[in-house]
Amino acid sequence: MVIEILSARVLYLRKSKKITQTELADAVGVSQSCIKDLETQYRFSKPDTILAIANYFNVSLDYLYGRTNNPTYQPDEESATLEPAI
Repeated sequence: MVIEILSARVLYLRKSKKITQTELADAVGVSQSCIKDLETQYRFSKPDTILAIANYFNVSLDYLYGRTNNPTYQPDEESATLEPAI
């Protein structure tokens, strides 16, 4: 499930950088309880919070959501230029 992968990866990244939940929360502009809730699978965060976390750790959203195991995954140019389906 996506929340399990997202939670585990945020926790792993935070611990590997040796920062507290409060430090991560301050860096991305949310409360410490928001980070705690995300890491314990209590609730999803807003998309802009997940994006801020990805930017903070310099990883892709695809990595955080479990679509790839490569933290720096970048789609190839062909797929990146496709128009989104409406």
